[in-house]
Amino acid sequence: MKLFCPSNIYQESWLLLSITKLLGLYPIKFFRIAFPNYLYVSILVALYWFCHWQFLYYIFDMFDKFRSINDTFLLRYVRVYLNILSYPIIIISSMYKCSKVKEVFEQLNTVDESAMFVNIEIDHSLCMKNDIVRITTAIFVVLTCNLMDYYGLLDNDSDFIYLLIWVIDRLPDFVCVIVICSFTVFMYKIEIRFMQINTILNIITKGKHFISISEMSDMNNVSRYRLLKWLRFELHKTMLLLNEAYSFRFKLMTIIYIGYICLHVCIIYNHTFNTFYAPDVILSFTWSITDLIKLVYLIHLYGNLTLEVI
Repeated sequence: MKLFCPSNIYQESWLLLSITKLLGLYPIKFFRIAFPNYLYVSILVALYWFCHWQFLYYIFDMFDKFRSINDTFLLRYVRVYLNILSYPIIIISSMYKCSKVKEVFEQLNTVDESAMFVNIEIDHSLCMKNDIVRITTAIFVVLTCNLMDYYGLLDNDSDFIYLLIWVIDRLPDFVCVIVICSFTVFMYKIEIRFMQINTILNIITKGKHFISISEMSDMNNVSRYRLLKWLRFELHKTMLLLNEAYSFRFKLMTIIYIGYICLHVCIIYNHTFNTFYAPDVILSFTWSITDLIKLVYLIHLYGNLTLEVI
């Protein structure tokens, strides 16, 4: 496989597949039997819980120390427990629905192969470039936002354990963003195929929305028309599969982001007029806006998908 000269849907999605497999959102195929392929994900979840359990006393000590100075750390403590519960659920639900994601890839690959019979050739290189731009932008933005809340450079007592705890605490938010990003990548892949099919359909039907086969005198156009309608139907089925694959995770992430926003609003409401808490208020305001944008975007994406499916 030439990395930057893809020839199918799987090759163009190498970056998406690499990141989702690394984060445990998609199984890594080591064996022909399905069960051992989930071993990596089980280890990842177990390692996440083990790290939290291992550093629990360190976290308790750190929060007790800071809570006497700044009571906003109590709300941050609640966020830690919210993350402990949410991350494994997202990973496990991703594994449970990974067969649907696999079917989405298979459906798109079938559409691409069949579309060649009507002279439609998907530009896999362009799709790959769009994937890279979307994914790298999402990673850069989420890392930049999370670095705003890193105090390791300001605390002289911070060490490697402090850094590791910060990474573990921010991992669920990073995973949620990658889930949203992967969904937008799939939506773009489906959208670009719809556009190319609709373009050929408009040429055959001369821009008419409704046309009967009896109105066509050219048998070649009749065959192409039937194949194009079938391809549209297959893409619609792909949308249904995408809905099944992401609906539960979207609902879960909606609850998570609402929880995050409520915690930030509590800090803003209680300490807005206290200059001592000005940095916390500014950070909470920034984070609440960021989480609100993600929440609105999430609802917008799911709403569009629901309309397409209906």
